[in-house]
Amino acid sequence: MRFLLVSLLLTLFFIPGFSEIKLSKNYPLKLGEKLIYSVSALGAYLGDQIITIDSKKEFKGKQVIVGSGSIKSSQFVSSVYNLNDREITYFLPKDITPVYNEKWIKEGEWIDHMFFTFYPGKIEYKHDKGGSGTTVIKYEGQTILNFYALIQFVRLIDYDYYINNKLNIEIMYLFGETPTKTVFKPQYKTISFKGKQKGVIYLEEVGGMNFQVSILNTPEMIPILLKVPSYSASSQSINFDVELKSYLPGKTILTQ
Repeated sequence: MRFLLVSLLLTLFFIPGFSEIKLSKNYPLKLGEKLIYSVSALGAYLGDQIITIDSKKEFKGKQVIVGSGSIKSSQFVSSVYNLNDREITYFLPKDITPVYNEKWIKEGEWIDHMFFTFYPGKIEYKHDKGGSGTTVIKYEGQTILNFYALIQFVRLIDYDYYINNKLNIEIMYLFGETPTKTVFKPQYKTISFKGKQKGVIYLEEVGGMNFQVSILNTPEMIPILLKVPSYSASSQSINFDVELKSYLPGKTILTQ
């Protein structure tokens, strides 16, 4: 059975209305940044998810930022189910629009290498297990975000605007090859995090499967807690808890 968290997290996308989402004047992303999260389910620690902002490069005539992500099972989990996935994403720094994503998958007996290229209104992807054929996923709108870009993009939204005007944020994500519309309600909250009270921006899914994100309400806008729902092979709902373990700030602002 494939690792359910990765199958959800690494295929999560923003779709329509993305270009219309109001962004904050604050821009917290910097080269060299590193976020490390612990991942657990049903109270058991499963492994670590790492998200970094690595470098600048040119890709198809555009200056892009290279970000990477990985998830690796703990020693205990590996004895039952070995997991070691990693990916890179090339994205435009201004609005985190991805242009290319590559993944190396190792989940139990499933080993694959996947390639995604992003265009307005469609994604083209291929993978080693699929031979040389290319699959096209069409979507509404001009831009779409993968999970890596999602984690970075939620840090850029002008939440004062949405919360003060009591507006929700409409999102469409791609689970497998099925676009699914959802709506998130943003609000300010104070939560207990590692024994301390923290002011956060809390995003909660309205209806649906109750996906949740808590973002520190500071200039760095760090996502510190995520509750990611999924379904097991027996169709039972499972919540994966993703909690920030450590944060290494970067030094170079991406827009400079």
